Amino acid sequence: MKNKTIQHVFAITMPIFLVAMLTGCSDEVTRKLALERVAQARLELKEVRALGVAVSDKEMYELTDKKFIEGKDNVDNEDYERAQKCWEEFEVLIGRIKTDLKDAKNTASNAEKKAQEKKDQLAAEQQALLDQQKRDAAAKLQAEMEARARAEAEAAKAKSELESEKQSKADLDAKAAADAKAKAEADAKAKAAAEASNSKPILVDVFTPDMANKTVIIKHAETLSKIARLVYNNSERWRDIYKLNKKVIKNPNVIQPGMKLVLPPK
Repeated sequence: MKNKTIQHVFAITMPIFLVAMLTGCSDEVTRKLALERVAQARLELKEVRALGVAVSDKEMYELTDKKFIEGKDNVDNEDYERAQKCWEEFEVLIGRIKTDLKDAKNTASNAEKKAQEKKDQLAAEQQALLDQQKRDAAAKLQAEMEARARAEAEAAKAKSELESEKQSKADLDAKAAADAKAKAEADAKAKAAAEASNSKPILVDVFTPDMANKTVIIKHAETLSKIARLVYNNSERWRDIYKLNKKVIKNPNVIQPGMKLVLPPK
């Protein structure tokens, strides 16, 4: 905006300055216009100096300063024709400086743009790496959770199987205990029955000396030796009983209830 203002002022004052020179205007007007040109050139020089930090061609600045001083001296000496030539050369130098500044600014802008693109690319790569690390961490965590779940399921299964095995063993032990108890009870009953049978008469009739050769019915399971001991008070007489009852007795050690036996005399 400032450059456009200065150019606009030059566009207005330069023709006036030239017209004043060609038409022989009063010296006061000519000098006033020339001094205005000096002031404008000073402002423009100050402006490019402020903007010229990026310009490395110091020789061009020195030459511009030289032309400004030369033009100013010519104005002071009222040599306006030579001053005009100085201003024309001054404008060329200012134009070159501005072009250099523009090129430098474009170069800096391009460099900044490339730097920003590189920065953005690096940030994108870092973000992609971070995202990948997050995905890897999530996958690892998922795998660990699944492995833990499998381990817990296997442990629960093993525990269930162990408890089932213990229960089965307990059931078997309980069954064995029940069977043992039932057997013990059965044995106890059998023993009690046997003991009770020993206290009861083994025959239907009561033996007397005159019961020789009498037929009797066996009431309880017995042996011939026991019958002989009870009847004759001599277990060896089982043979006598056996001789009389061979047709009925097949095993002298097994006498079944209901058998009809003939007893020999005492």
